[in-house]
Amino acid sequence: MALNALGVLDLSVVTDALIDLLNNDVNDWPLWAPAGGAPAEDLNRVNKFTINVTGAAPDTVRSLGECQLSLYLFHVSSNPYLRNSPATGQRAQTVPAQPLGLDLYYVLSAFAADNYHQEQQAMSIAMRCLHQNPIVRALVQIPVTPPPAPLTPVPEEFTLTLEVESVDSLSRLWQSVTSSMRLAAIYKVSVVFITPPVPAALAAQVQQLNLAIDPATLPFAASGQLIGAYRKVVYSPPTISAANPKQASYDSAVPSVAPGQNLLLFGAGLSDGAGHPNPIAKRLFLIDASGTETEVTSWLAAGTAVLDSRLMILAPVKAPPAGVYQLAVGSDVKLGDATTYRSNAVPIAIAPAVTGLPPPPTPPILASGTVKGAGFISGKTEVLLETVALAEGPPQPGNFQVVDSATIKFQQPAGLSAGFYALRLRVNKVEADPSWWVSI
Repeated sequence: MALNALGVLDLSVVTDALIDLLNNDVNDWPLWAPAGGAPAEDLNRVNKFTINVTGAAPDTVRSLGECQLSLYLFHVSSNPYLRNSPATGQRAQTVPAQPLGLDLYYVLSAFAADNYHQEQQAMSIAMRCLHQNPIVRALVQIPVTPPPAPLTPVPEEFTLTLEVESVDSLSRLWQSVTSSMRLAAIYKVSVVFITPPVPAALAAQVQQLNLAIDPATLPFAASGQLIGAYRKVVYSPPTISAANPKQASYDSAVPSVAPGQNLLLFGAGLSDGAGHPNPIAKRLFLIDASGTETEVTSWLAAGTAVLDSRLMILAPVKAPPAGVYQLAVGSDVKLGDATTYRSNAVPIAIAPAVTGLPPPPTPPILASGTVKGAGFISGKTEVLLETVALAEGPPQPGNFQVVDSATIKFQQPAGLSAGFYALRLRVNKVEADPSWWVSI
């Protein structure tokens, strides 16, 4: 089980961190006499004696001899301010993912048999040390990843404060043990978190919200009508990588569709209710700028049920030339008699196609000046790097050539600043989807 990189699994780690602080200050106490003893006139110097710093209970170390300085964890309580408050800046988690915040209470005492000087000197060293270190920092080893992965060092810090305790309160504490009372002080360490497991992932943010209201009751054409078209355009930005594999996208309400791409038509009365086209609206027609109508019923995506309010089309590989068209549904190819039905028409655009793009997460950065695709037309094609238009002409910087309907060659213009530039292609004023990026 993976654990959160927070808190400790072992409370003795906190005790050991405090003991390390005390041991360092015991050796560096300013009143120790230099090696060889203090001068006779310097009565305030103290010949160094052994102080054993321990986390054991004070009544268990009195028989060990020398001076014993005990910092004993005698009480643990829940921190009242962090029971429901998240420690990670995110929302509060349910148990057990919500970390348990604790306050640790230590009793600090010293014991030296028949030597009150050493007891009080040891307490002086300890209380000075703990006062000068109100924040304790330690590296805690936590199995952040499941076994057999090695433990991960995680930095933790705690506040250390001297608690105000009355003589009566400390007397009751000493009465609970089997030894006589000695000089003591109470310290609180907070907040110590018990390491929780990794919390459950938060729900992903809403990316898109669609509200659909059945349009079948619209009164314009009960036999079948079209309302509009839609396509979601998905492309790879130049920064895509294995570490950041997310593609970019946008919605196109007046969409362009390239050969081999899907397009969604919205309407009403398009189905007989069983997934089959309405007999009066069972055919699909493409209308060009001159008003010429061509049946394109084969564009209906195979295997896709026709719903009353929408149908899916698939532009063929050999699509008409790029440009602006209209789509309509109808009952028959023949026009002119009363039994032939045509719906209203909705605009679409047929765009040129760009092929050979690498699959994500490989970034689509063009390594040469050659673009492969379909639908390129000499004299009606535009090539741009972002907003910088290239000229169609002989090979030279800033020009492009339409080699054939599937190939364009270009050279970068001089003077562009460094960076990534989106390669934009238009044919008959219809722009292809975002595709390649050019690195300058």
